[in-house]
Amino acid sequence: RRVHGDLESAPCVLSCVSARMDATSDMFARYTIWKSHIPYLYDFFLNHNLEWPSGASRWGAHLYSSDTILKQQIFFSNRTDGEFNQTTKTWQGYPALLLLAEAEVPLARVTVDRKLGQFSEQSKSPHVNIVKRIVHPGDVNCIRVWSHNPNIVATHSDSPLVYMWNTETQPNRQSRSGADVSEPELTLAGHDGVADYALDFARTGPFIASGGRDKKVLVWGLQDYQSHLNMQEAPSNKRRLLDRCLQPRFVFQGHTATVEDVRFHPEDERVLCSVGDDRAIIIWDVRQATAAVKMPKMHSHDINCVDWCVANSNQLATGSSDKSIKIVDIRKTSVLQTLKGHGGGVTTVQWAPSSDRYLASSGEDTYINIWDLQGSGGSQVIFQHAGHRTPIVDFQWNPKNPWLFTSTSDDSVHAELGGGTLQIWRPTDLIYRQEEEVLIELTNHLKAAEKEAAAAHATAGAEHVTSVPTADKNSEDDNNSSTVHRNGVAPMNIS
Repeated sequence: RRVHGDLESAPCVLSCVSARMDATSDMFARYTIWKSHIPYLYDFFLNHNLEWPSGASRWGAHLYSSDTILKQQIFFSNRTDGEFNQTTKTWQGYPALLLLAEAEVPLARVTVDRKLGQFSEQSKSPHVNIVKRIVHPGDVNCIRVWSHNPNIVATHSDSPLVYMWNTETQPNRQSRSGADVSEPELTLAGHDGVADYALDFARTGPFIASGGRDKKVLVWGLQDYQSHLNMQEAPSNKRRLLDRCLQPRFVFQGHTATVEDVRFHPEDERVLCSVGDDRAIIIWDVRQATAAVKMPKMHSHDINCVDWCVANSNQLATGSSDKSIKIVDIRKTSVLQTLKGHGGGVTTVQWAPSSDRYLASSGEDTYINIWDLQGSGGSQVIFQHAGHRTPIVDFQWNPKNPWLFTSTSDDSVHAELGGGTLQIWRPTDLIYRQEEEVLIELTNHLKAAEKEAAAAHATAGAEHVTSVPTADKNSEDDNNSSTVHRNGVAPMNIS
């Protein structure tokens, strides 16, 4: 009554609670069905329970590959119940961490594991090993890895600053209450307000861009500090280095609300794109003081994310709180396609690393959809990852290993689920290979299964013949004991 003002609102409150309970029950039912189908949907699947919720995850350096195994680094974060003191630079309670782990993943079609779906959601995978912990100055909302040196990582927190880390030289810290923060190699300043999520490295040069609640897009040049960032050993006078605070080289103002995401042109570090809560897409060119191209009102609600297609730099993909995805041609400043397949706001969109045909998207509906934009029946979802029971906070295609994904969810809203979930997965290649190839493989598989069944039938028949009892006083008992062989076919499990 204190909240709603009168008792007449009680039925409404009870109705809302009941609806949420029904939705949760339905979500768990769908998850159970999905889990039972994992062996048929995935070439590989790994579930790793996290003690604390995670706000971001990214693939790191490729360590090695054998004929069967890929070993690669993964970055992710945790969000604890501790509080960070900005004045003393210490944590009260357990600190938030930037975590570096090494993951072992079998290569595609190397193994057929019938037990992929048999895992405990509360267990940690033995194939994910945390090798370094960095005490972060605040919760980590966003992680970006520099393609020129995957040991260099940039992070966003609940502050106006961007932090740069050399994860190779950073000392490994313990997660203990009251810990001092780790010292970043470089701090990027310039925002007048909190910068939560918008962050990107240029592919073709030493530049990094950020957007924030101050409605600004900032670009820093890392040329002067690149040698420090790439150092193989920690500096002897580290405090002096850490006092370095880099100011932006370019400041762009054109948004009228929070900037939610930024992305550099895949072939030109002088050009970048930003989107925000003003529903606008803006293309910036550092050679110009104003926006090169502005496309207003591209969605009916906030634009949460954007990605630039590497295989076709004329195309952008945007995702919005209006539950839709738009494919935009920047030459014509027009929408080529509008994709609708999420039951909630779209939080992340990513093109396949080297294709303009496939796009992945995540939403508040807990799903990751993989779209085929050039299918014979038009654009459609060809795969839906339903392994998370809470909204996805981050996911990424593997840049070097096509069709391998990592995804993360914050499960703290459901106490029984634990803190968070990190998953690594690869869908079966039957969803994206040429239809003719798939039909040939399935036909050959069916023939092999029929041949196996025929062989089993013959073996069972032979066993039946050799075990026919002689007629004597015990023949009735013998006939009863051999009933399971009367049809001449032994039970089989063909999958």
